[in-house]
Amino acid sequence: MAKKKKEEEEKKLSPEELEKKFALDKDGKKEPTKKPLLFKEKKDFDLDKYKKSRVTPASYKPISFINMSPAFQEITGFPGFPEGYIHMIYGQSDVGKTTAILECASYAQKQGILPILIVTEKKWSWERAEKMGIVEEECLFEDNLSFIEEVCDKINSYLEDQKSGDLPRDIVFLWDSLGSTPARAEWDAAEEHEAAVAKALQNGDDISDLKKSSGGMMVANRVVREKIGRFLQHKITATRNADFPYNATMIILNHGYTSPNPMGPASLVPYCGAALKYSLAFQIRQGKVSGAPKKHTATKDGVDVTWGLEVPFIFEKNHINGISREGNVIVTPQGYILATKESIEQYKKEHKNDWSTGFDKYFLDEPSDDAEE
Repeated sequence: MAKKKKEEEEKKLSPEELEKKFALDKDGKKEPTKKPLLFKEKKDFDLDKYKKSRVTPASYKPISFINMSPAFQEITGFPGFPEGYIHMIYGQSDVGKTTAILECASYAQKQGILPILIVTEKKWSWERAEKMGIVEEECLFEDNLSFIEEVCDKINSYLEDQKSGDLPRDIVFLWDSLGSTPARAEWDAAEEHEAAVAKALQNGDDISDLKKSSGGMMVANRVVREKIGRFLQHKITATRNADFPYNATMIILNHGYTSPNPMGPASLVPYCGAALKYSLAFQIRQGKVSGAPKKHTATKDGVDVTWGLEVPFIFEKNHINGISREGNVIVTPQGYILATKESIEQYKKEHKNDWSTGFDKYFLDEPSDDAEE
């Protein structure tokens, strides 16, 4: 009973009284507790003053955009691609991904931004580029690069020219495409394997033990991570600094491969996606995970003409405000339009006289025939 009464009395003591009660000196005697100097002066600490003395914040230009079509704007919620970042659009083959860089190049020229077109896929049509409003003489066009390393080194050389003043322009790099471009190391490994097979066949040896070198994708991932993720990204984003006179932006077209999922539907994964993941501001998937795009056709002079492809447009990553959106667009020779009845009728009214040879020759191998107008 006495013990319980003592505990209740101790509960009534204030923190200061408890400290005083149990504080001991060197001889084991109780003495008042001395507060550390840190606590004594805490109330006088000026955090704002400390920040100013220790932290140097970066100063950035106001965000600016390379404009895109109304369809792009409606689905993404942005005027276009933010300048000073790296972006990627990926999808399966023959879904009209090249439309993105053609549209971007056309709008960029109208804004005084210099498009630098890097074509490693070797499927390019200046006829279609001109149809999109691109002026060839107002571009830099690179189609003699074969490896990821060469592309990155070339981009770096242009960034150095921009920094030194030899290229005093806002620029946008438009790469078509990463997915079709090997790393030099994986290419060399494949050539070594082919040479070994040829030699074995010439000598009449068994080639079953000549295993092909694996890990090509791992090699490409490493190169992309080092060249883009750890190097080019920092140079491109540095152009957003207030003291840098020009902007640089990079838009990468990429292929995707289907990744099976035993627990649910398969997904489409961009090549080197893991290496690029943290470098991207926008990541957009164009097209379905599997299956051909929906083909829009019309009959002119007794001939069925393909004038567009309807594909999903999925805004998967948005590093600017974090909001993901999606919808369907129709890829046309003049750019993106919304997949709405009003947009379709308006487009047909404006462009039916342009339908001469159709749209198939630009991208398609075997589009589906499940839509006709």
